[in-house]
Amino acid sequence: MPIIEQTREYRVYLAEKNLRHRVNKTTYFLLLLLNIDPYGCGLVLLVGTPKDRTNTDAIRTWVRKALCCSSCMRTKHIRKLASRLERELNEKIQSFYE
Repeated sequence: MPIIEQTREYRVYLAEKNLRHRVNKTTYFLLLLLNIDPYGCGLVLLVGTPKDRTNTDAIRTWVRKALCCSSCMRTKHIRKLASRLERELNEKIQSFYE
């Protein structure tokens, strides 16, 4: 009988849990770094989905789409991710007002 820690399902569960944890940490880091109001709703239209209610939800959705796996979330890439988000937000804001 296999031990639960050796099953494929358990390893997949741990990988998904780790990815969720890292996405949440990255989301809050980006909110802090870019000085975004976590409880506002201004970014929902720009980078969120219809089920997102706050800027935190919208940024979390964006981070989840931007990162495919936990190996993409190395610390040296977080600054690049912040620059990418800022650039994408600026482009969407400019296109919104044109």
